[in-house]
Amino acid sequence: MMGITQFQILLTNTPGALAEISHRLGYAGINIRGISLTSIQDQSILHLVVNDPVAAWRVFKEAGI
Repeated sequence: MMGITQFQILLTNTPGALAEISHRLGYAGINIRGISLTSIQDQSILHLVVNDPVAAWRVFKEAGI
């Protein structure tokens, strides 16, 4: 059975924080397959499942995310 990679990203609750992540993934041709966001005071925990976890990891690493 094949596993699924899920990313957990800590975001600040500021306008455009989620849009920046989505834009970077879209620009790299990576599709979001699943998304969940939990907000806790001034921060959020973003859970992502994407179609290409290796490429997404590179995008996050290059962006310092």
